[in-house]
Amino acid sequence: MRALRCRVEGRVQRVGFRRYVLEAARRLKASGYVRNERDDSVTIFAQGDEEVLQKLIEAVKSPPPPAKVESVEVVEAKPEPKIKFFEVKYGRIGDELQEGFGAMQSVFLEYWGEFRDYRNEFKDFQGEFKDFRKEFKDFREEFKDFRKEFQEYRGEFRDFREEFRGFARVADENFKFCCEV
Repeated sequence: MRALRCRVEGRVQRVGFRRYVLEAARRLKASGYVRNERDDSVTIFAQGDEEVLQKLIEAVKSPPPPAKVESVEVVEAKPEPKIKFFEVKYGRIGDELQEGFGAMQSVFLEYWGEFRDYRNEFKDFQGEFKDFRKEFKDFREEFKDFRKEFQEYRGEFRDFREEFRGFARVADENFKFCCEV
């Protein structure tokens, strides 16, 4: 078993980074912990076999937005056999509440920027839709004319419906007769 201690700098606090590291480490079956430091960096202590630690370091270097890692300093550490699982070492309750609200705000602002881009794209289509609305207004009068025309055929369609029902009755009777013979 090998152990590493990492110091991660960048946008790694108040963005859900510790949770991301926790999930990655547990998925890889590493043991250790992750914690925030007062200088806005994050410390990770991880232990496991060479391949697990390598994959964890790769994951740490490329977190999902809005987190952004600028540097990862890795040093060898002494393994601690008593540590069996990976966990988040939490700070004071006030700091943790701030962390949670900050993470939500960061994610919200990330999505807000993305939606702002789409809003501009939809504004481009707004003028195009106005043109279609005018075009459909022109057809409204034409459709009113067709509605009047279809009302004139309504009686004729009723006659056809009765004729088809009669045809269906005759077909059913003929089918039954063929099956009985």
